[in-house]
Amino acid sequence: MYSLYCSESRIELLKRRKKRCVCKYCGGPLTLRRIIFHDVEDVRVEIFCDSCDRIEFGVEPEIYSSARNFVENLEFDYYESLDQNEKKKQMNIAKVSEILSWGCKNLGILNQEGFQIPLEMRQSDWGECLVLSSEDIDSQEKQVKYDADSIKSK
Repeated sequence: MYSLYCSESRIELLKRRKKRCVCKYCGGPLTLRRIIFHDVEDVRVEIFCDSCDRIEFGVEPEIYSSARNFVENLEFDYYESLDQNEKKKQMNIAKVSEILSWGCKNLGILNQEGFQIPLEMRQSDWGECLVLSSEDIDSQEKQVKYDADSIKSK
């Protein structure tokens, strides 16, 4: 563990990640900052989001964009018990970003250096989605059942 924090490769990894990634909460740029929590100077360097004022490892911009679209357009809410506000929206985007990152890593298309395949982001597909509430589905099932019953009786 000690060698991971003190190696030159860790600092280089953080520099590359800072250039490539964004904050998973706000989507903003990341910076390198010295954080005092260890005697060894290199261990103090972390990726930081100045906007959120937090240590943040970041996510790929494509993942953040997809997560934000998912939360905004499908009204995803992982934290249902919390009050509706901007901080809760950021937490939901961060949670979906974590899930998408895990999925991409698990599929082998994302590693520490970023995506391993070219991506084609389609932002306009959300306009073609249909979102139904449970009431809409229930009333539609009754309609379908009614139509099927009326056909049988003929």
